[in-house]
Amino acid sequence: MAQVIVLFRSPTSPPTEDEYHKELSMQGLAPFSIPVLSFKFDNQEELSQKLQDPNRYGVRDNLGLQCTGDGAGSAEALVPFILQSYTPDSKPLLFPCGNLRREAIPTAMAKAGIGLDSIHVYCTCADPNVKHLLDELMKKQGVPSYAVFFSPSGVNFTQDILSGSEEWDKVKLVAIGKTTADTMKNKGWKVCAVSEQPNAHCLAKCVVQAYDGDQ
Repeated sequence: MAQVIVLFRSPTSPPTEDEYHKELSMQGLAPFSIPVLSFKFDNQEELSQKLQDPNRYGVRDNLGLQCTGDGAGSAEALVPFILQSYTPDSKPLLFPCGNLRREAIPTAMAKAGIGLDSIHVYCTCADPNVKHLLDELMKKQGVPSYAVFFSPSGVNFTQDILSGSEEWDKVKLVAIGKTTADTMKNKGWKVCAVSEQPNAHCLAKCVVQAYDGDQ
């Protein structure tokens, strides 16, 4: 029977194939995704006004067209992508952000002398259905062999649900990225593997390596 691996993230909506499920299934695992985050949007009118005047910002050529650095995986890793393209002589960068934003990008831009126009556009909240979905999964599939956390917020919002459960003491915990791993370790959780990049292939690779290391 395939080992169950629960991913604390929103699954890809059909008809698009879920790359995480695909890669993990190819490794003989049974993946299940449970949404752990929900979002409340703020200041949409102000953001819309700013986007109507893109010439004020250094990102005008990319609005709605393409992304650079979207695979960076963390704010710290994204900074070099920004610094490669912008200088103190550039127009300021529009920085839509959430209530849980880290200071890595604002601090780096300030040190580099690059203007940053920050606007709070969303709040990250816990998905109200996490506990119910997890309970239903465990009733049908049993205790998972692995659990993967994709963000510090996902760790924080599941802490009360998972802490104190003897069943979860046996689950191997995996992190997407160093920042998430550090958050888990700070809570006293044992991290058995860390995916170097936030993509399905790297996650599957690190889970397989963790499994092989237990044999």
